[in-house]
Amino acid sequence: MKRTGMLLLWMVLCLNLSAQTHRLTANDQRNLKEMAVQMVNRFQSNCRTLADKRTPAQEVTCAGGIIDTAMKDFMEDARIEITSLDGKSTSNRKVKDYLHRLFRLRETRYKEIRISWYNVNVAENFTKDPNRANLYVGEVTLVQRFSGVTHEGQVLEDQVRRKTKVYATLQEYRVKNTKKIRWIIKLGDISARTIQ
Repeated sequence: MKRTGMLLLWMVLCLNLSAQTHRLTANDQRNLKEMAVQMVNRFQSNCRTLADKRTPAQEVTCAGGIIDTAMKDFMEDARIEITSLDGKSTSNRKVKDYLHRLFRLRETRYKEIRISWYNVNVAENFTKDPNRANLYVGEVTLVQRFSGVTHEGQVLEDQVRRKTKVYATLQEYRVKNTKKIRWIIKLGDISARTIQ
């Protein structure tokens, strides 16, 4: 009886592990890379929109507003690295705190903020994440420019290279009693390095 119970437990574990393992095809890699770049671009666009004084404050901070919408694209524990304008120091914040801080800067310190980005690339193919079950991880890089005009008329600028971890998992769903699967993408930690 004990041996049968152990055999049954082993079979369940094997089935569970095989269900979590998916060999990424070239088509999977291509689709995941496209989705990852789109999501990183969307985050950058959200940052630019919430930093723009023409965007009503209510649209930024209300329930379901820009900040809440942006957070749906992130892993729960995601953090972002922020560089000082002189490039000599960095700090690490929760993404939601970063977005609120960026919004406050437009309200308190700057009369104009411009955020732009270019050279968006997938730096690493998606591979099985060794630390998180049934997740695949890749990395997207870009260069981000920040330019702000203070209320006193001073122009402050910096340019950073950002690396964003991107996580993917397969999700099952049903359409007319047919089981289908799709990729779900979430953004993770974002690092930054000042470019001189």
